[in-house]
Amino acid sequence: MNLSEIRQAVRDQVEQDETDLPNDRLDGYIREGYERVIQMETRWPFFEQLWTASVAAEQVSFAIPSDAAIIVAIVTPDCRLRFVETRDGEDWFGFEPTSGTVYQWSKLGTSIYLWPPPQSAVDMTLRGFRRPIDWIAAGAGTEVDADERLHWPIVNYALSRVYMQQEDDILSAIYLNDFREGVALARQAVMRPWRDETLVLGGRVSVPQLPDYGRLALVVDVDAGGP
Repeated sequence: MNLSEIRQAVRDQVEQDETDLPNDRLDGYIREGYERVIQMETRWPFFEQLWTASVAAEQVSFAIPSDAAIIVAIVTPDCRLRFVETRDGEDWFGFEPTSGTVYQWSKLGTSIYLWPPPQSAVDMTLRGFRRPIDWIAAGAGTEVDADERLHWPIVNYALSRVYMQQEDDILSAIYLNDFREGVALARQAVMRPWRDETLVLGGRVSVPQLPDYGRLALVVDVDAGGP
């Protein structure tokens, strides 16, 4: 659904036109519902994304992509880098580290630091989860920035808020409950693994992997200090 379709679905139900229910007010309800949905998970699959970074020789750090919310892993052509705390990188390599083969990374502010800095230029791939776009501000024809299974719960949330504004507590509660039930079912479906795990009896599955220098931190929240 796009913004126009959500607006129309709400207005059709409450039998109001744009004069009675202005876009500014309705869009506020839609935005509130959308944000409630998105805040239920930090790793929605539809936000997963890859970024690339070209790092020059002896470059100590580079900026985290502005649309990145979480960085999960950094990979070079040779290995998957290990996450460390910045203070540990400073302890091990010093405040003016000598370049070498990079195999660790840390986050400080809005930058990624490499330990040690690469001795030659290297291309890196960052894997993580992006921030949601402001699809409401983008206009009436813009699709909801979420899996389609989460679209209708947003309609129900907006309906709940419209009925609350009309002081119809019964209908407001009904649609709020529909929102909660709908988003719970959709969340379960969206977050379900897209493939079955291999069942192994009396052995193990051998999977080729890139070299991994130490234990990999699974999640680094860009807005926090570390995993």
